[in-house]
Amino acid sequence: MPDPALELRNLSVRFSSTTAVDGLNFPVAEGAFTALVGASGSGKSVTALAVCRLLRGALVHGEVWYRGADGRRTDLLKMDESGLLAFRGKEISYVFQDPVSSLNPVMRVGEQILEACLAHSALSRAEANRRALDLLESLRVREPARVCRAYPHELSGGLCQRAMLAAALIARPRVLIADEPTTALDALSGKEVLDLLAEIREKEGLAILFITHDLALAERHADFIGVMDAGRVIEVLEKGNGFAANHPQTRRLFNASLSKAVPKTPIEG
Repeated sequence: MPDPALELRNLSVRFSSTTAVDGLNFPVAEGAFTALVGASGSGKSVTALAVCRLLRGALVHGEVWYRGADGRRTDLLKMDESGLLAFRGKEISYVFQDPVSSLNPVMRVGEQILEACLAHSALSRAEANRRALDLLESLRVREPARVCRAYPHELSGGLCQRAMLAAALIARPRVLIADEPTTALDALSGKEVLDLLAEIREKEGLAILFITHDLALAERHADFIGVMDAGRVIEVLEKGNGFAANHPQTRRLFNASLSKAVPKTPIEG
């Protein structure tokens, strides 16, 4: 495994008397497509939110080490609030589960895409706008200018998801966390989004942490897969050994994924 861009050490998350993540250790390899897979309630999305310190009302303990382009390591859980605001969106970006509700309903989509770029780069507004249009084109959006002018409710779920991806990628982060980005989409649209994520990883060289309940879907592009159960990573699968699974829960997840599989057919959107 390459050196980790992110390394989670003994990460624990508690809500009142409930332990959602329990002493988790897991690396996210530099430039790799890494998936964190588990059934509902396993703690995978809570883990992703804890990494970016987006949880409210939770007690979070442990370490989340980020390694920058210069090799310097920073524990994100110890970063002050001002440093964290400058860090999120520039070094690490997050894509939420529901693209429609995650976008501001009274703000044009293009303005929302531009926000991160203008906050984290020295580009002019015109340059940022050009980058936004180019990025949407690379995400296979047929009419990027129209999408930028639209409000979220005027777009399909698939287009809103691509707009969210553009907003997450426009500042050229080194790590992208995609928290079940296919959940709110139909199965075929979800596969297309996953294919786009893999293409972005190849082109930009960024590390991707993909959160999903669908093990078969993760296997399409992942280099490494961490399987979660009851707040812990119970098994790590690698493409190099054919994702050979030993744990019974891993095999159950895979069988459940196969039972829901559909043929891959490209669609518009």
